[in-house]
Amino acid sequence: MAKEFIRACPICGNPDLKWVGGGQNSVFDFLGTTSLSGQFFCERCGKEILPIEFDSEKNYTKFMVEKAKAKKQKKSTGRSRNR
Repeated sequence: MAKEFIRACPICGNPDLKWVGGGQNSVFDFLGTTSLSGQFFCERCGKEILPIEFDSEKNYTKFMVEKAKAKKQKKSTGRSRNR
């Protein structure tokens, strides 16, 4: 059985991604991805991205926690610059 991966947007962390490109003439490997395009479209941030793959829910959650911390820190740093 193939290991399940969680794919997420590296920009916003959204795991709800749409595969981009390929069409009917694509050659798919055993994981269901194509050799022609590894790009996905993120519905949340509207970007075409190469997703980050996580091997567990725990690692995905850890990534999201770190992303939230970085965003919070960036906001607090940005406010002090504007004053």
